[in-house]
Amino acid sequence: MERAGPGARCLEHALPGSHRGSQPGLKAIDMWWLDDIIVPALLILGIYCFLVMVGFRTRTLTRKTNRTAESMYPLYADSLKKQQKYAKEHGGTWKDDGSSPAP
Repeated sequence: MERAGPGARCLEHALPGSHRGSQPGLKAIDMWWLDDIIVPALLILGIYCFLVMVGFRTRTLTRKTNRTAESMYPLYADSLKKQQKYAKEHGGTWKDDGSSPAP
């Protein structure tokens, strides 16, 4: 069998179903930096990105606005007839002057 180089020998042992076993002199490369630096850095980066996204959503949903419930109500209100009926059923009074009732 002709060898292509030092990398071919390692690749031969890495293939599934290899039956030759390990030869003396070959040892695994210890990648301490992967476990000690890269993995924690990726975890920290993932947590940071999550917090940035949550903060962005929080700022978006709780930002100051000039819209009030009174200004948005006409967009979602029932018809005038339904509003009058509801007010009568619940003991309220109906004002049709366009102003909001006093609290």
